[in-house]
Amino acid sequence: MTTETKSGMTVLIAGAGKILTSDGIYSEVVYLGVYDDPSNWREVEADAEREPPQDEELEAENALSIITGGVI
Repeated sequence: MTTETKSGMTVLIAGAGKILTSDGIYSEVVYLGVYDDPSNWREVEADAEREPPQDEELEAENALSIITGGVI
């Protein structure tokens, strides 16, 4: 996994043949939100068995607040 900064945001990029995962979410590239941290993500083989996502609903307004750090 490599870490870059783009437009002030921390971006995680999975290595070749790998994928990033956290709480049932899988992606090759992750743009971290204000309250997220690289330590919350781990890199696994792209063909590894996947966990289902957590069954947690989040209202759009709360999601936007989390992503922007409350600055809209």
